[in-house]
Amino acid sequence: AYEIRNCDWSSDVCSSDLLVAEELTLEEAVVLIEDAGYEWRVASIDGVLQPTTRDYREDRVTMEIDNGVVVAARWE
Repeated sequence: AYEIRNCDWSSDVCSSDLLVAEELTLEEAVVLIEDAGYEWRVASIDGVLQPTTRDYREDRVTMEIDNGVVVAARWE
């Protein structure tokens, strides 16, 4: 089982790195994020930018997807 929690930006490892390191699909990542009580959105799919807002939210993970796999994830 994986645990997702908000990042401590002073630490070397951000828990959102787990989404990338494990080569999770979008669907797998969404389950983990939602089970932890956070919101999510997709910033890009296969290099194509998706519409997003510019507001910062500590309870939201923004992901980039390439070939169906999460390649970047950040809290914003």
